Amino acid sequence: MTSWKEENILTGFIMLSLICHGMFFLREWLIWGLALLAFTILREVKKHRATGKAIGHESKNERLTFKDFFKGLRFSNPATVIKKKACKLLFSPSAIFILLIIFSLLGLFCNPVRRMHGWFEAWRWLVFFLVYLWGQSLSSFPDIKEKIIDRILLISIIITLISFLPCSELIWATSSLPDQGRFALSFGYANAAGVYLGCQLLLLQRKSKFNSVLGLILLMGLVCSGSRAALGLLLIFILLIKIKREILNYQSDRTVSSLGFIGFNMEDIEKERSRIIILLAVILCWTLNLRFDGSWQHLLNWEIVSWEERLYYYVDSWRIAWNNYFLPSAGGWLAFPFLQTAPYWTLNPHSSLCSILINQGLAGLVLLLIWSVKGFFAYIQELLQGKDMTAICCQTVVVYLGLHSLIDVDLSFGTLGILFWLLVGMYSK
Repeated sequence: MTSWKEENILTGFIMLSLICHGMFFLREWLIWGLALLAFTILREVKKHRATGKAIGHESKNERLTFKDFFKGLRFSNPATVIKKKACKLLFSPSAIFILLIIFSLLGLFCNPVRRMHGWFEAWRWLVFFLVYLWGQSLSSFPDIKEKIIDRILLISIIITLISFLPCSELIWATSSLPDQGRFALSFGYANAAGVYLGCQLLLLQRKSKFNSVLGLILLMGLVCSGSRAALGLLLIFILLIKIKREILNYQSDRTVSSLGFIGFNMEDIEKERSRIIILLAVILCWTLNLRFDGSWQHLLNWEIVSWEERLYYYVDSWRIAWNNYFLPSAGGWLAFPFLQTAPYWTLNPHSSLCSILINQGLAGLVLLLIWSVKGFFAYIQELLQGKDMTAICCQTVVVYLGLHSLIDVDLSFGTLGILFWLLVGMYSK
């Protein structure tokens, strides 16, 4: 049985990372990463003491001998079996994490631009690996997983409400130019805030009765962020979840009358809740018009200027990797001023694929792409055949965040990366 302290440690870790600017800066990665590493070591020591010497004193009948191993290979080609086992091991998440850490360290020797970034990349993937292992350890405890998700939602709601207060800019930095006037939560970057709130809205869909009050608060924050990609992807995935829920309801002969794409239950709406929704809607209009006036301008602005500039980032990322023979390069993106296609300034290529291509090389990118494609097809299968809405919604969050990270700096924020790998660990098969 897992310890109740594990859920407190994980939710506390996510809360602290969210409060500390989404865990973006190096000092935050170092401090909270060391704390997580210490808790992980303590947990393993505690488990080892609890099990005692049971593992070391296995009976001879339970041990696998060489004779048993070769007996299993008698009716099969040993080379084929070994090859399958090696491929399965190579593309397992744990092996990929270890290889990405190694590739990050190799970047210190393959034409590094800034060595500190190589150490930082290795540390970042180590933290993600620890979070994934914590999620894996909880994969067979559905009650604890539900508690963790509920606490993450509660923390997100509280931080969102605090961020809406007029003096919240004294706690967390607001969006800088050219994103000024957009809601940035605690991240200081509006697009990261938008995709994080989108994740919370998807997690909220797992319940049969949608909480319209909490949903409106989160939707308020997402719209105020002005993130077009986060909002567009959210509408698509919520529509898929809504269709899946209606199919399950039809299969179980339950007819639910609903309104809209986010599942307002018409039979259960109470007068008090309706009044709260109307009040929140008024606050939303006031907030958008007076406090975050830049959100509407950004949402309705579909000029190709920003997309064109990002294409420059992606082309230059490929050129940097090409010049380095697709080998890992510590801080390789910082070489962009010498190769840029057009004048711009950014410290991030705004794409997880480009970041991995530069920092972990082509080998690291191929490993993650193979794992991602396998995971995406597993998600499609779960969406078509699965019946557990919690698992479907959590896997939807992983796909949603993964797709958005292709065109933005999501995983540079520790909070988003931790949420991603925690859900992968808890719901991967």
